[in-house]
Amino acid sequence: MRVVVLIGSLGLLTLAACTARVTPPKIEVEAKPAVEIDVGGDTGKFCPPGQAKKGRC
Repeated sequence: MRVVVLIGSLGLLTLAACTARVTPPKIEVEAKPAVEIDVGGDTGKFCPPGQAKKGRC
């Protein structure tokens, strides 16, 4: 029984001596200009679909 306890204790001491080093990744954030989307603007020629079908535009 003492042999099992001795072997178990040596195993735990061996594992306790191991260390792990974890380094976080480098992250760089750059401020870039905002995304601009051109939707064509208002040309003044908008006609609702129902009115266009009736020929009123």
